Amino acid sequence: MIQDWGKFALVMAIYASFSVAGMTIVKAWYPGFHSAWTAGAGYVRPGLMLGLGAALYVISFLTWMAILARTPLTTAYPIAVGVTMVLSTASAIFILGEAVSLSTAAGMLLVFVGIFLLSR
Repeated sequence: MIQDWGKFALVMAIYASFSVAGMTIVKAWYPGFHSAWTAGAGYVRPGLMLGLGAALYVISFLTWMAILARTPLTTAYPIAVGVTMVLSTASAIFILGEAVSLSTAAGMLLVFVGIFLLSR
């Protein structure tokens, strides 16, 4: 059982933020890196950004290990999946400029309801 929901929420927010930031950076910079690498020039900056994205993702994985060590899997996993799904969708919309349908938005709302029910 989770003793301190405040600490849990903070660590989960750190996990989700680093995970989504890492994925978003890799998604945004990989096409430019691939093109530059194929052309044989100008791949240092995109490569550094890919490295940053990978590093953030590794940090998120280590944070996930800390969460699993202290939280029941039946609580941690659904919340982590829900939070990262919502944050990654928001990142796709606001940072990557991707479109989201009404059904996707409704699904995100249902995820929030599920997280609320799990945390009670």
